[in-house]
Amino acid sequence: MANIWQGLFRHFCNWLYFARISVVSPERLPPGGSVLFIGLHRNGAVDGFVFDTVLGHPIFLISAQLRKRILGRLFFSGIEVVRPKDAGDRGLNAGAMDKCLRHLRTGGQLMIFPEGTSSLGPRHLPFKSGAAQLALDCLKAGTMIQILPIGLHYERPWAFRSKVEVVIGEPISAELGGTLTALGRLKELK
Repeated sequence: MANIWQGLFRHFCNWLYFARISVVSPERLPPGGSVLFIGLHRNGAVDGFVFDTVLGHPIFLISAQLRKRILGRLFFSGIEVVRPKDAGDRGLNAGAMDKCLRHLRTGGQLMIFPEGTSSLGPRHLPFKSGAAQLALDCLKAGTMIQILPIGLHYERPWAFRSKVEVVIGEPISAELGGTLTALGRLKELK
């Protein structure tokens, strides 16, 4: 029941908040299978609402702070991690990454914001290593995944009824040279 409510709420927010959501290169969206979506995070929670609608409701890796209060639990769902800037037990993050790996290994679709937070600055923030490590763990476990970068551009991100453009990037290959060390593979994929 919560998933139905959350889906309806996200669609309503998108309809209310944005004048238009358009998608560039929608043919790049895979019809199914294990997909790791890597998305830029520009404008807070509304980014997730847009991605959820366009990508067909993937599971999100989210900050645990979004679900600390009852109102947040009504509106947000996903696999929770505790970021360094959040209060909470970061020791639980290994379990969260295991959940992500299991989800992808069973053919699920997962959305990760590799910046770890949102920013309206002139360019993306530095990427964290979690998404790259997860992709490498999938490959190590023998799970073939599709890695798809997603860009998000707001005509006026600060304005009500802005237009939004979602750009579906070309799939990223996780096939790396065999001569790289484990750390080298992580850095290369990141």
